[in-house]
Amino acid sequence: MAIGLVVSVFLFANVFSIYTGKVPEAYPQIGDITFIVGFLLTGALYYAFNMMSRRETTRAGVAGSRA
Repeated sequence: MAIGLVVSVFLFANVFSIYTGKVPEAYPQIGDITFIVGFLLTGALYYAFNMMSRRETTRAGVAGSRA
């Protein structure tokens, strides 16, 4: 979640008096889409990390219950 937060704020934040990210600087009509980008990026990273951890568990020989 920290990666999604940092990337979305750095690139997409549009708080006029404090900070303007790289994308709203180039395209001001977009506005502040930090929440949307952070949500989608964090979801994608969670899915990717979850799939990687499942593969490592399967390779170790622990494939689950065999009832």
